[in-house]
Amino acid sequence: MATPNNNNNSMSINNFLYKHQAWLPTLGMVFLTFNSITAVYRSINEPWTVLFIVSVYVNVVLLLSSVRIMERTPEGKRDGIKATVWSLASSLTVMFSYRVAQMMPFALAVIVWLMASVTVFGGFYALVVYREEPDLLPFRTKADDNGLSGEPKSHCRDNYFCSSHG
Repeated sequence: MATPNNNNNSMSINNFLYKHQAWLPTLGMVFLTFNSITAVYRSINEPWTVLFIVSVYVNVVLLLSSVRIMERTPEGKRDGIKATVWSLASSLTVMFSYRVAQMMPFALAVIVWLMASVTVFGGFYALVVYREEPDLLPFRTKADDNGLSGEPKSHCRDNYFCSSHG
């Protein structure tokens, strides 16, 4: 009796989970759309609030679609999409910081803007500036990893689920 191939089993399980969890993003978008429509309805007499709600909704939809495009794009061709994702995420951060800072005393508003600045510039560094070094050694050498050689190098550093436990 032949033993089942573990790679095929894991692929079929992942495919099964993907197909049966594909409704979660749709449910999230329905929830976001419903809440946005409700918020616009409640603040229909305040045009600046309606503009804020609509612009945040459009920004979130564009951000989610850009992230989806970025995930499907090959690693070497993501630079322009990463910049788009960063600009959309940064504009959301600035919009929400502005709304929150309006309600705060001056000292707390300064803290809100400092936190927003750190988030925006940290995101810029993480998405646009930082380049991960290519993995030139697919197998470990004797000098690497406590002298173990000949084993495939793990790409999941310090991740519990990627390491072999039991």
